[in-house]
Order: sequence, then C-alpha cells, then structure tokens
Amino acid sequence: MSRLTLSEMAGENLLMMRIALILLALSIVTGLGLHFGGSLFERRHQEQHAQAQQRLDAARQNRARTATEQENIRRYLAPYQALLAARQIGEERRLDWIDALGRSREQRKFFPMEYDIAARRPYTFTGLPSANALTISASRMNIKFSLLHEGDLFTLLNDLHTRKAGLFALDHCEITRNPQEKGKPLQLAQNLVAECSLDWLSVGAPSSPPATSPTGR
Repeated sequence: MSRLTLSEMAGENLLMMRIALILLALSIVTGLGLHFGGSLFERRHQEQHAQAQQRLDAARQNRARTATEQENIRRYLAPYQALLAARQIGEERRLDWIDALGRSREQRKFFPMEYDIAARRPYTFTGLPSANALTISASRMNIKFSLLHEGDLFTLLNDLHTRKAGLFALDHCEITRNPQEKGKPLQLAQNLVAECSLDWLSVGAPSSPPATSPTGR
C-alpha cells in the first residue's frame, strides 16, 4: 500500500472543502429560490383571491341594486300609471295652470290677481325613490291677490286641486290687512292681501329646456 505524502493529503483535503463549499452554495441558492418562489406564488394567490372577492362583491351589489329597482317598480308602478292616466305626468302644463287660476277667479268673482312663474328646477321629495326611478321638477308660482276674507284663499287652493291642472305643493302663504282698509268695518272690499308661493310639479324626465317665465294679471 502506497502512502500519501503530506502535500497530496493537503491537496485532497482542499478538493473536498471546495466540493463542500460548492454544495453549500447550491443548497443556499436552491433554498433562496424556493423561498422567493413560494412568496411569489403566495402573493399571486392572494391577488387572485382578492380579485375573485371583488367580483363576488360587485355581483352581490348588482343583485341588491336590481332587487331594489324591482321593488321600486312594484311599489310605484300603480301610482305612476294613475298619474299618467290623469295627465299629471310629462311636460310642464303652464297654460293649464294659468287657465285654472283664471277660471277660479272668474267663477268665484275674486279680485284681480298678480302671478309669475319661475323657470323649472329639480325638486326632491323625501321618501320617494331615487332619481333614476322617478324625476321630479318644480316651477315656482308666486300669486298675489286681494281677499274679501280668509276663506277666499282656501277656496282658490281647493279649486286648483279639484280642477286637476297638475300637481302642486304649497310652500307658504302670508295674509296681511290691506292698509287702505284698516280701521274700516268689513264690507265687500279688498280687506286682506294674500301672497302665496307654490310649486307646480312635473313628473317624468325633464329632457326639454325650461320654458320662459310668464307673468300675468
């Protein structure tokens, strides 16, 4: 059996150390690759899960929105059809409003009236469906006229309602004593002055531009 010299043994040990270092380096590289590869896979998995959850949430929201719209249709279809049959849905009917005002004055023998109608604007009712289900616009009418007594005002408002000239919401009314009649006994004269503001309502889609603002006496 031959004996290895010291130099040969040192060379052999150095070779083994080099092989061990190479294997160690390969192990480190492989471990790092597995670590980063696993992290990348986990991140992609989380992103895919988040995207799937977003799609699911969007589908649920669409379903809930559809259910709400169907409920609005079921709830408001009959009243809408009733208003449509009564010609109270669609474009503004300013001539009808003015005609109802004039016919009431003529029939009741009211004193002369002054009025003006402002341009149409969006209007919101609390408790009604959202704007995409029902669109409401309002045209403010200001009326000023003299009264024999307070009952004349209630008669006029009732006439505007029963004549079905359109839907309106009374904003406010103010009744004052006619300065020219103060101190005089009640008679067939212009004892009081009423100033009222009401909103004529248009139900539907206001696609056309607002009409001009007429005034009259």
